[in-house]
Amino acid sequence: MNKFELGGSAFEFYPLKRPESDPENEAEKPEKFRSALSAINGTLNRIKETVKDKLQGRPPIYSNSLINSRERQKAQEAKKNNEPNDPSRRAFLGQGAAVIGAVALAGTGVGVMGNIYKDYQKHRDESRSSESMEKVENRQAKTRVTKEEQKTTIKTESEKRNIADHFHDSHRVLKEKDDYFPKKLFTNDLLIAQEIQESGCDIDAISSKGAVGLMQNMEISIKDICLFLERLDDKKVITYKGPVYIGEQEKDLYELENKLNATRQIVKNLKYDGKKVEKPLREKMMAEISELEIRVAKKNKELQKINKQFKGRVLKERDLIAIQKFITHEPKYSRDLGELYLMRLYHKDNGLGAGHIEYNKLDDTRAAQQEILGAYNAGYSKVKGLDINEWTSEPRNYVKRIFNLMDRVANVRQTMKEKGLDASNDDMARFIAQELTKVTTSGEKRKEILDKATEYLIDLVKTRETELDRKLKREDTESLRIKLGKTKEINERIFYAKL
Repeated sequence: MNKFELGGSAFEFYPLKRPESDPENEAEKPEKFRSALSAINGTLNRIKETVKDKLQGRPPIYSNSLINSRERQKAQEAKKNNEPNDPSRRAFLGQGAAVIGAVALAGTGVGVMGNIYKDYQKHRDESRSSESMEKVENRQAKTRVTKEEQKTTIKTESEKRNIADHFHDSHRVLKEKDDYFPKKLFTNDLLIAQEIQESGCDIDAISSKGAVGLMQNMEISIKDICLFLERLDDKKVITYKGPVYIGEQEKDLYELENKLNATRQIVKNLKYDGKKVEKPLREKMMAEISELEIRVAKKNKELQKINKQFKGRVLKERDLIAIQKFITHEPKYSRDLGELYLMRLYHKDNGLGAGHIEYNKLDDTRAAQQEILGAYNAGYSKVKGLDINEWTSEPRNYVKRIFNLMDRVANVRQTMKEKGLDASNDDMARFIAQELTKVTTSGEKRKEILDKATEYLIDLVKTRETELDRKLKREDTESLRIKLGKTKEINERIFYAKL
């Protein structure tokens, strides 16, 4: 093995090995070796030139086959700006890689190893580490900026809970009113099925669209609920002292102020040299500025009046984020908000009237549930007055899945009754129905696997109740769900592992 230094880097070079003698091709061997050595020498000369360019600060000319587009772009920009280009180690090593390529093509079996490859490995590891740290720092910086941008007027947990308690109190009162929450329409099976469909009974669930909690409450639904409850308070239906949402008016003021500032900037930049063509334009812009100033002043006055009227109760746009984060870990409040939104969708006079005609005049509970659930998923405007086959696929599939889950919950209750358990225990029915969503078997064997899994889960619940000497509560079923979490799917080949 031979060693030499070039450009401050050490290289190790293995000499060529002569092949075993072959009398038939003996005359051709000198020519083959000359060709191989010529290729290697040419490549080494290119490496020398690259090192010289690097040491002398000249922008080198790279081969398209050895470097990527980023390095080529870097070299071109340096050449354009007449600046010395500092080629990266990757580009330099790309030239060195030609040694291996040339040797492989020549078929000589020459190995070129040494510090080039070691430097490359070191550089690669450093680059990856640097990129990883950069990503982490960027993510942390983004988080810090987000926290600063999301400063809210709601600071403490007690303030958040106080707001959520206003929703809870209103929900408790309205749930007892049959014209707002008819039990025959909003059955326990429907609510359980919707909870399973929305979040899989995961209290920490957060969707890509910003929905949070068991019932996947969104900012827009919280806004609607605030307006809904304030309207009911005005009509003396309930006593509501919770947050009042005025975010849309704040948004209107913000847009008006932006438009006013933009118009002022246009007038400021307008070069008026006395021409007749520009005079009407300037006058028109000044008139528009005056009109915007009047509108901004009027909107400010309205907001000041509202803030004075609802002192300490105004829920601003930025406060919605704090409320959402709070209910994410509080399943009771998420469920309350979900059911309040169902009331908002259903009630005819103070809400949107979804499913109201079907339930009250046509006595078609299923059709009423269908329209309400479709409105919950996609918005009432997307389903109003339309047959389900005319809906888009998302709300249509959403409703079908909930109806299937309702049937499953009913079957679970029936099996619970046959096994001597309390079929009215919603927590137990929810737990078993949610676990059955893991069944992936289709076709004729699906019912067999579902029945087998149901019996297994019911026996598990009975054993647990015997150990505790009481009926299971929600926290008990939650602990069982965590224990069973290792089993991600159930089919004819995979079943629950022993606890």
